[in-house]
Amino acid sequence: MLDSLFAWLFEPHAIFPKAYLQAHQSVIHPEGLLSKAFKARNQQVTHLLFFYPTEVANNVSLEPSVQTRTVYIHFLKFYKKNHTFSKQSLPYLVLSYLQTFLYQQKLVPKFFYLFELLWQQDAREAQVFLDTYETIFAPDHAQQLSLIATQYWLQYFKSHLFLQHNTLALVPLFRQYIDKTECYTALIVYLLECQATDETTLASALLPDFVQYNIWQLESSMSPIKKLHTLLQAFNIAHGFIHQAQKIACNMASFEQYSLMGTKETALETLKPCIIALDFTVNNLNFNHLYHLFDAEFLYHAWLWQTQHTDKKWGKWLKRVLNIDANLIKLPGLIARLAEHPSALNQIAQSLEFSTIKKLVAQNNADLFTLITYRQDILSFITPVFLAQYFKKYFACSSADEAPYRTLPQWLALFTFYQHTHIDLAYIVHQNIIELLLKHAYLSSDLALLEMMDGFVDHEKCVQEKYETLCQSLTQDINNLLSTQEFDALVYAAIYDKWQDFISKTEILASISEISLCFLSTPESLYSKIADTLIQQAYNPFNLKNFVESLGITPVLHAQEITAYEGLLVHLLVHLDDLKILEQIQQILSTVSHIDFNALQSRGHTHLNARMLSLRLNNAINAQKWQLFDFLVNNISPRSIHASVISPVITNMITDPHISAILQIKFVKLLINLTEDPVKDKFIKHLFSIAAHHQTDIMHFFLQEHQHQLNTPFLSKLLKQLIHHEMFMSAQKIIDYLTEAKIKHVISSQIKRALDDNHQEKIIFLLQFKHLLTIKFIEKQFLHMVTTNHLDIIRIFCRELSSMLRAKIVKEAFVNIARSQQLEIFDLLKPYLCSKQYKEALQKAFIKAAQYGNTLIMSYIYNHHTIVNTHIYNQAFKAAVNAGILASVKYLDTLELAISRTTRCRALKVAEHKGFRDILCYLNDPSPQTYCRASARMFNPYLPQSAKKDSSTPTHHP
Repeated sequence: MLDSLFAWLFEPHAIFPKAYLQAHQSVIHPEGLLSKAFKARNQQVTHLLFFYPTEVANNVSLEPSVQTRTVYIHFLKFYKKNHTFSKQSLPYLVLSYLQTFLYQQKLVPKFFYLFELLWQQDAREAQVFLDTYETIFAPDHAQQLSLIATQYWLQYFKSHLFLQHNTLALVPLFRQYIDKTECYTALIVYLLECQATDETTLASALLPDFVQYNIWQLESSMSPIKKLHTLLQAFNIAHGFIHQAQKIACNMASFEQYSLMGTKETALETLKPCIIALDFTVNNLNFNHLYHLFDAEFLYHAWLWQTQHTDKKWGKWLKRVLNIDANLIKLPGLIARLAEHPSALNQIAQSLEFSTIKKLVAQNNADLFTLITYRQDILSFITPVFLAQYFKKYFACSSADEAPYRTLPQWLALFTFYQHTHIDLAYIVHQNIIELLLKHAYLSSDLALLEMMDGFVDHEKCVQEKYETLCQSLTQDINNLLSTQEFDALVYAAIYDKWQDFISKTEILASISEISLCFLSTPESLYSKIADTLIQQAYNPFNLKNFVESLGITPVLHAQEITAYEGLLVHLLVHLDDLKILEQIQQILSTVSHIDFNALQSRGHTHLNARMLSLRLNNAINAQKWQLFDFLVNNISPRSIHASVISPVITNMITDPHISAILQIKFVKLLINLTEDPVKDKFIKHLFSIAAHHQTDIMHFFLQEHQHQLNTPFLSKLLKQLIHHEMFMSAQKIIDYLTEAKIKHVISSQIKRALDDNHQEKIIFLLQFKHLLTIKFIEKQFLHMVTTNHLDIIRIFCRELSSMLRAKIVKEAFVNIARSQQLEIFDLLKPYLCSKQYKEALQKAFIKAAQYGNTLIMSYIYNHHTIVNTHIYNQAFKAAVNAGILASVKYLDTLELAISRTTRCRALKVAEHKGFRDILCYLNDPSPQTYCRASARMFNPYLPQSAKKDSSTPTHHP
């Protein structure tokens, strides 16, 4: 196809290849043609060199076929280079190639022929070609091409606007083509052909607008105004229009002598433009034509027209076009232009389909927020990623600096919706509302806005997070400025500007929350921050003199008043950690005041308070800067040492596992020696108490060096606290220090308390000191534990106090077991008794268990030990009847032992006397016929033969 096209271009009698019009670039591959062309030309050149070497050597012109082949290769190369990456059509590329050969007159007709073909295929692409190459064409060629373009545009408008009844009503849309002279000319001619008068066309301001738009090129040889004049002259219908336009001034400053045709005239008239109301003919085809012609400009005016006329068909067509995928890119601009027309926005919001909304969200189209006010269900499509990207884009563009009257209502609608449905999204919106407040400080005076924000559950957290971000940002800015260049007045000015911006923003944060502004809140704190940053830069030694000069502070000291220089030095003294700088400052300050912190405070430096000193010492400890710590302590007055200062410092020091005991003792001694005598004893007790509660080795130092202050009442009280809080290491040290007589009462009282609380660890610790306890105390507590069923503690007693438990007490404990449900106690206590004692103890326990109704113990003793004989059985039966325990009587009734007549008679008398009818009824029940019940009926025939059985619970009758 390309070879046929080339032949038509450069051969006079070749036929135009019509297939070329329908061909697409994707089916044309110039590589094969180029290879064949190279091969053919090489063969021709070889032939010439072989047969005509002399002519070739003498630069005689080669054969025309070889030259044509060379041009063909150039044509193929041009096409190969441009067709891969170019989006233009094949005619466009050929015209681009051919425009370099217009000096050959034979190619001019073919060039114009191709140009007209391009207009027939794609008018817009043809206009692009004309605009691109117009400047390089010869004037006559350019004029002819422009005329062709104008004629084709005129035909194009006729075919697309014929259904519009009032063409003049489309003038607001015509201005879209104001930068395309041929198109604009065609529109003016079309208006004139549609019966619009010259005066009406001029009054529509089409021509004045064009002149104002292009007036800056009036004197140019390529002036669009002159070009429009020339093109209009080619149409007879426009001659009257031109004549009228030459009488009217362009009405622009400095160009009053020029007419609307760009010519200098005299006595020009002034044009009074009329306002033309936009109107559309409601027709589906007309709608499509207008949309195709004017695109986004038409959509903008069409929506405005719909808000005034509310035509159902028109609205349906608009909705269809609105939800086309191709219009997703145009939607943001359309929504932005209609932002001042709420009714139009409302209609657009209602016309958006869910699929379109999802696509807009996927494209991170932030203009959706404009529609939230009119359609709440859009909010359900918003994701955290979408929100984050939207806010990032918003604050990155210049619109963030504009008045937020449009943005803020949208954000508040978002915030209100998500506050109750999606707390994470509400948090993101809340963060960015705060950012908006920081950019527009006057918004912080809006009480309604602040009340809404303050009602957010994470408001304080959000403000705190923003404050921390600002602090980090300022720190980073300071580090960047100080690391890139040497510190001087200019660098300080840049840092100061950053700091001022930081202060203004943090003040806004403080006005909307209860946040504490503690980071670089004063100029002095900024000085110390800069100094500290400079000191940390090892490659650039800190120079105090240059630093003061860069800050613009005069280095002057006065004994009678505090100068700015002295204030700076004292502030650096308080906040810097570099020992060399501190010693240098100390030397300078010694000329007006002693370096002692207390002396400086009395001089007027009120910020040197106890809290500051405590914080300063703690920071030195945490960083383990012992030289700095030593320097600070040596410059503290004894009057400054009191609990509020030293307690947190000592606590920090003696509880830090990384600090050796030697260092701890050294600095504790130093701090104690600084303390004045009236409070020293109390201070030492306070320090020892801290050391004891943290179980540190430094306790030995206090116990050895300060015995006078650590008296027995204090240590006894402290010992009780330590045992109560299970700090056994510290308690052991105090016990080892005190005499037995002094701690005997403490041990006994604490072990009793531990037994009551069933605290096994405390009991085990305290029983280490059993030698301080009396046998009577131990036995009493042991019996109490058996009675109360504390099996774990009984085990501890048996393990720790085996040598102190007498047989008498153990036998007594067996009796107490009768109340217990723990059978393991028998095995625990058995080793403490011989076989005879063990047998006697079990027999007593069996009888006691019958008295208490503990059938579990009775069953255990009867089944595991052969100690229950008839005598013990009768004794247990008596005890059960005397106590009125029917359960024990029933259990004894099941045993294979017989009750004696005496016991039986006594039991019945006791039951009758005490009114235990349940026992009397049970003993006289005819079934089953046990020995004891049968004998009971024989003894008392007056009782009924079918007495009812009662429950096992004894019933007592008065």
